[in-house]
Amino acid sequence: MFFRWLEFLVLFVITPVVLYLVRSDIAALLLPVLCLLSAYCCHHLWRQGVLKRQWEEAKRVDFSRLFPVLLVFLPGGLLVFLAAELLSPLLSGEVQTLSLQVWLAVALIYPLFSVIPQELIFRTFFFHRYHNLFPSRDHRLWLSSACFGFAHLLYANWIAVILSFAGGLLFGYRYLKSGSIAVVIVEHSLWGLLLFSTGLGSFFIASQTL
Repeated sequence: MFFRWLEFLVLFVITPVVLYLVRSDIAALLLPVLCLLSAYCCHHLWRQGVLKRQWEEAKRVDFSRLFPVLLVFLPGGLLVFLAAELLSPLLSGEVQTLSLQVWLAVALIYPLFSVIPQELIFRTFFFHRYHNLFPSRDHRLWLSSACFGFAHLLYANWIAVILSFAGGLLFGYRYLKSGSIAVVIVEHSLWGLLLFSTGLGSFFIASQTL
């Protein structure tokens, strides 16, 4: 239990603080760091048989299991799009839209090297690894969401933190309801690409100010 507490503090408290402090120096290394942390989590998930179970779950994902995702994303995405349009004059100079070529590159790289590692760490690993520390599913949901938002502090703006906390609640809830990380990866990718499409993805780029 002591090691679990120590691991929790290192991964979800100390590491985000360190990354925030050195963000200007390692901006180009954020994805490799994220993948390394994900590899550590996958090591434990593999030993516990969780990855094998999730792979079997992924093979059973079909439209019926993705329908609840779309049921939230379509109206919610429309609200985010309208909010981005309304806020764009107030956020002038901070919101930057992407060219088609850059957007296509983001659409390919973002799910593979950002969404999947994040979901393995903050959903699959967190919910399984710390079951004994936080037996209540509700407590794990709220705490994982808080850790998810806190991890985005490295982008040095409160919009990224708040949106990530809200996203963490949604993705955590979806994971608990569906039991499939593959479903959550699809949902996370949809919302992330929507943010980059509306220009709000500008808040998820490492900055030197807060």
